[in-house]
Amino acid sequence: MLLLAAVRWRDPAARVLLGLALIPQAAPFADGLPVLLAARTRGETAALSGISLAGYLVRLSRDWGPGPYEDIVARGWPYVLVALYLPALLIVLRRRSAPS
Repeated sequence: MLLLAAVRWRDPAARVLLGLALIPQAAPFADGLPVLLAARTRGETAALSGISLAGYLVRLSRDWGPGPYEDIVARGWPYVLVALYLPALLIVLRRRSAPS
């Protein structure tokens, strides 16, 4: 899904998302910090921060207990994708053109 950022490849934030789509990521929300570079305005930053915090809190409320790191990553990845990467992609795709 993140490869859709190629539609706006002239936008630096879209290139960041493309790079993150190609680099292996771990599931913890802190590893998604570079995704916040997609935001340009205070409103976009607040929206991305709020949505990612809500996703993190939902993830914590549904924790299935300790286990091997691979299991923790597998359980957390859907929350990170929905609450962090997809909102950033939507912000990038809704922009009209690349910055001047």
